[in-house]
Amino acid sequence: MLSTQFGLVFSAEILVGVKTGNWIEYEVTSSGNVPQEHNLSRAKIEVIGIEGKKIHINITSIYTNSSQEIIQSSLNLQTGEILDSFIIPANLTTGDSFPEITQGSITIQDTSQKQIAGATRTTVTANTPQTNFYWDQQTGFLVEATSTFTDFSIYTTAQKTNIWQSQIQLDITTTAIIIVLTIIIIIAIIWIIKKEEYPKTRLSNQLIEP
Repeated sequence: MLSTQFGLVFSAEILVGVKTGNWIEYEVTSSGNVPQEHNLSRAKIEVIGIEGKKIHINITSIYTNSSQEIIQSSLNLQTGEILDSFIIPANLTTGDSFPEITQGSITIQDTSQKQIAGATRTTVTANTPQTNFYWDQQTGFLVEATSTFTDFSIYTTAQKTNIWQSQIQLDITTTAIIIVLTIIIIIAIIWIIKKEEYPKTRLSNQLIEP
């Protein structure tokens, strides 16, 4: 499907892949002479509402001096107003392009598997003059970014999310289920054995009675 914005042609359908309540927490590291407004240690983006191609979000920024800022903003996948490319259209693949208001358009350059927030996810990547981005393909949510400026650089990576379950959590859950089932089976076997032994014991007692 082809769609046009600002006289440009985009090769992919604009699909919203996130849901209200979805969130991702990020770890942020930086080097160089970082301006205070970019000097973060952690961040969180949470989807608080969706209207068509518009996505309303809360952005929580935690700075290295431990101060915190929470702001509300809106993204528009149709017009390319996506701030720092926090969320892009879902299910893009290599060669697809999507609108981005400062660049005009961004083209996906590669599709790969990455370990993100405890799980293996399919990601799509693209570059702008200052930033290399990775997004989760299924949702379009930003999962990793490296930005390089004249005096400083910033690396952002997803650490926690409620969109998918980490492999560690799955392993713990699976182990717990196996343990519980094993205990239930053992108890059932013991109960069956005792149930079968009781009539035999009773019969033996009757036979030895004078």
